[in-house]
Amino acid sequence: MIKLKLRNPETAKFKTYSEDFVSGSAFRRVVAFGVKQETLAAQGKAPNELEQIDDLVELVASLFSSEEVNLESVYDGLPAATMTDILNGIISSVLGGEDEEAAAEGK
Repeated sequence: MIKLKLRNPETAKFKTYSEDFVSGSAFRRVVAFGVKQETLAAQGKAPNELEQIDDLVELVASLFSSEEVNLESVYDGLPAATMTDILNGIISSVLGGEDEEAAAEGK
C-alpha cells in the first residue's frame, strides 16, 4: 500500500490518496527509474536537479490511479521542505519498505 497526502491550494484542505494494490508494472517502472538514474550517473550524464525532481514527481504521480494526483497537484500539494523525503518514501514503499504512513506524512 502507498499513500500520499496532498494539500489543495484552492481550499487549503488536505486529502490522502492511497493505493491498496501496487502492481508489478508499477514496481517495474520504479526499478527502471533507478536503473536509468544509475546508468546516467555512471556515464557522467546525470540529469540536473530539476530534471531529477520532475522525473521523480512524474513517477510517483503515475503510481496513483486517481487523476487528481498529477505533476501539478504533487508540486502544489507537498511542502517544499519535505517533498523529496515524501516522494522517496513512496518509492521505498513500492520497493518493499514497510513504513507507508511515515512516507505519506513525510516523517
